[in-house]
Amino acid sequence: DIKPKGFRAVSFDGFISKETLERVRYVLQNPAQAQEWAEENYQLAQRYFSFAVLERRLQAILADCLGQRL
Repeated sequence: DIKPKGFRAVSFDGFISKETLERVRYVLQNPAQAQEWAEENYQLAQRYFSFAVLERRLQAILADCLGQRL
């Protein structure tokens, strides 16, 4: 789930309400807002989901499994 990481997105829980549609319409009609969200989300993705993050986490897991220190 990306929401706890602070990603900017229009979300809904199974039912698309009028408010949800208004939020989507706003973002689509305001390219500057969409660009701001995209840039912020890109930075968050690099911080939490990059290959570098994956590599560090896998190294830590393997070291733990093999009883090694990093």
